[in-house]
Amino acid sequence: MYHALSAVVALWDYRLQGKTLLVPELVANVSVPSDEEELRDRLCDLFSAHVLSLMENGDCVKKVRAEIEEKDRKVESFSSKRGIKLEAFERKKALIAEKDLIVKRLEEFKNGMKNILKFLQGRDGSVYDGEKDDVAVFSLEGTYDWPRIHSLIRMECRRLDDWLPIYAYRQNILKRIHGEQVMVSIGETGSGKSTQLVQFLADSGVAAAESIVCTQPRKMAALTLADRFREESNGCYEENSVHCTPAFFSTEQISSKVVFMTDNCLLQHYIKDRSLSGVSCVVIDEA
Repeated sequence: MYHALSAVVALWDYRLQGKTLLVPELVANVSVPSDEEELRDRLCDLFSAHVLSLMENGDCVKKVRAEIEEKDRKVESFSSKRGIKLEAFERKKALIAEKDLIVKRLEEFKNGMKNILKFLQGRDGSVYDGEKDDVAVFSLEGTYDWPRIHSLIRMECRRLDDWLPIYAYRQNILKRIHGEQVMVSIGETGSGKSTQLVQFLADSGVAAAESIVCTQPRKMAALTLADRFREESNGCYEENSVHCTPAFFSTEQISSKVVFMTDNCLLQHYIKDRSLSGVSCVVIDEA
């Protein structure tokens, strides 16, 4: 059995390094608790080391640090000049703002990774113990679902690579949602509101066992966003967790983890059930 455990750990090591697409799993004829505990501990150590490596020297982190250094050099070039004109002064302010946003994105990436690391170290990953009033960006509890944890790690790396501004404000958004009944989010086109906000809610577990509903003005937009959500969160949730209801059917119940629909469809559901049973969060996009 020892060799089988070592093989699973070795394959997961290859998987984490991107050298194989295989998803290792130990299938034993007889379940031995001590073997399961040993495998869990060894995989926890392996995944923890991988997360720490990504936080310190991952390719995506190196790229962000290089961008921060580049912004610093540009800001310094303005600081070394005397009698800066108004146009140059505004450019310097813009560079500082861009750098601050990049720093926030890197901090948010590390925050998400710490949330995962905390769970791997045997603590409740659904409650964050970082700065005061911080909230967990991932709901992690119960058994170790290694494929899901791997998918969450990859998703965080992709988010850091995507450069979407909303990622830098994830923690602030979740704090407001936890503390307010209604929140209005305003951002420029392309900032990631439509594609990322619902993902943040689903990741954090704010809806618990109920549904998150996201509406769009048009059917095609609802279908497109649902497909985008499935693609970007692949492996992070159970199958059929994301559903799209572009048209209203009186017999249909809202039960999936995330449901995309049109504004009119939500209105019809509300007429049928004024309490919107089973729905925890409603995101009205392009309101």
